[in-house]
Amino acid sequence: MSRLLAKEHIDSQYVFNMIQCYSDRYLIIDVRDQSDFNSMHLARSINIPYRSRFSDSPNINELKANVIGDASLFDRRRRFMIFIVYSPPSIVFSREVDYILKKDKCREVYILNEPFSSFAEKFPFMCEAVNIPSVMPRHGYPSEIISNKLYLGDFHHAEEPLVLQNLKITHILNATNGFDYKFESRGVVYLRLGVEDLETENISRHFQMAFEFIDHVMSSDKFRVLVHCAQGVSRSATFVIMYIMKSMGVSYEEAFSFVKRHREIIKPNEGFACQLRSFADVTEEAGCMIVKNCQKDVTID
Repeated sequence: MSRLLAKEHIDSQYVFNMIQCYSDRYLIIDVRDQSDFNSMHLARSINIPYRSRFSDSPNINELKANVIGDASLFDRRRRFMIFIVYSPPSIVFSREVDYILKKDKCREVYILNEPFSSFAEKFPFMCEAVNIPSVMPRHGYPSEIISNKLYLGDFHHAEEPLVLQNLKITHILNATNGFDYKFESRGVVYLRLGVEDLETENISRHFQMAFEFIDHVMSSDKFRVLVHCAQGVSRSATFVIMYIMKSMGVSYEEAFSFVKRHREIIKPNEGFACQLRSFADVTEEAGCMIVKNCQKDVTID
């Protein structure tokens, strides 16, 4: 698990989550053929086709001259987090573009570590074609914490039909005292664990029930769960961190880092963080007791 948490992968999930986080502060540079780009591409993309006529050592001006799409986005490139997407034939050119942009003092430039087709297969609702724009929820999508399984977001996500439809959400854990069971009639299973976002609130009393609810979802390929509170920052994040800690056997710090990588805005209040650290101690002690009991049961001939 430690290796998993430390590894820096710019995969489709990471790009999806960053798009939700950065809203209008990101730019997608697609270096595939123009025909492929026209057929399908990510929203807010510009195309710099790898088959364009470039010199042996292309520079930033050559890239700009070959932009297809909103060139003003490219002009403002230094303000954005930039993701470069490619097809297998254009992978070498994607690395050249990465080098040119970084040399041009663009601070955050990343190459998707898998072909665009992989992203499109997993998140087709994030893609569009020329003259056929994608329909995006007003408040975007929640963050995907565990692929195709566990999502962390705010109350807007829980009340948006397009979010539930596209992410195929079957279960919702609501960590607030408000909001109706809006989609219960459509078969969505709800669990409300009403908590106030106060440092004095005893959120740990709900840990076992929250764990069982999420773990039930994780046990079936048919289920997906959205955990939310008002903003997806403190209460719901606490439940998700707790689940990662217990299910994967990691410390609070490791679980926090893992979840934060997928949703940068998380910040459990100090009281919740303290309870999570205590939960880690209790979980570790329980694990040690199980080991000791198992050792007592072993007889050596």
